[in-house]
Amino acid sequence: MLKKIIVIIAISIIVFGCKKEKKADENLTFGARNVFVEEVTQKEFWEYLEFSGILEAVKTVNITPGIPAKIEQIFVKVGDVVKAGDLLVKMDGSSLSQLKTQLDNLQKKFERMQKLQKTGAIDLATFEEIETALKITQTSYDAMLENIEIRAPFDGMITAVNQKENEIFNSMMNSALIRLMNLDEIKAKIQVSDKDITKIAINQKVVLSLDNEQIFGKVSFVSPEADRMSGTFPVEISFQNRDNFLKHNQFARLKVITKFAENALSIPQKAMIDETTIFVVNDGV
Repeated sequence: MLKKIIVIIAISIIVFGCKKEKKADENLTFGARNVFVEEVTQKEFWEYLEFSGILEAVKTVNITPGIPAKIEQIFVKVGDVVKAGDLLVKMDGSSLSQLKTQLDNLQKKFERMQKLQKTGAIDLATFEEIETALKITQTSYDAMLENIEIRAPFDGMITAVNQKENEIFNSMMNSALIRLMNLDEIKAKIQVSDKDITKIAINQKVVLSLDNEQIFGKVSFVSPEADRMSGTFPVEISFQNRDNFLKHNQFARLKVITKFAENALSIPQKAMIDETTIFVVNDGV
């Protein structure tokens, strides 16, 4: 069992009055008042480097149609949670219909040519020409379809819808139609001086303090070269964002743990007499 530490509240020497004619050593009586005691505890201790940084979602994308077109229908709004493959926006598909007709005609022609080529009714060069035309048209159709029926590339939340139905989208006028973000993993970027960079390594523990909460993450990237302008080294820290507690572009204070002691003996600072001395309880004294 751990010894108890006496936190000194007051130790007084009580001098009682005496008659002048008594000897000096008979004049004094010593005593001490009761004091408070606390038990030695065990806790974790850290040494750390402290930084501030801006949090960012690891997975975020601006969704932009590849061709200017009229927005026919928008299926989501800001705050909606979507799954990968969900339909987000449908653009005007008149040009797609024309291409689909062309693709269907080529497909039928190719199937006829296949039969003729097997019987030797047409030469190989003619057959390959039709086959190549079909592949090119199919590729064009698939690419146009992606820009007409725009789907979510990953699970996430819609954080911006920048235009309305029946408006014409043009990437020269607007950088994104929809913004999609996944907050399951968050990263923070910090700049570390050349004096401290040797103390930081991949997978090192990091503590993020926010609203009286402590969230643990780890160093995920340490740049091997310094920034030319600032002379500091870019470092990235990643966090698993449980319940989406952390937000994109949020300010945070970060502690990169450089030394760690587990189950270290701990006493109140006020119990220290000097750097190396404390009082302990022995048989109630």
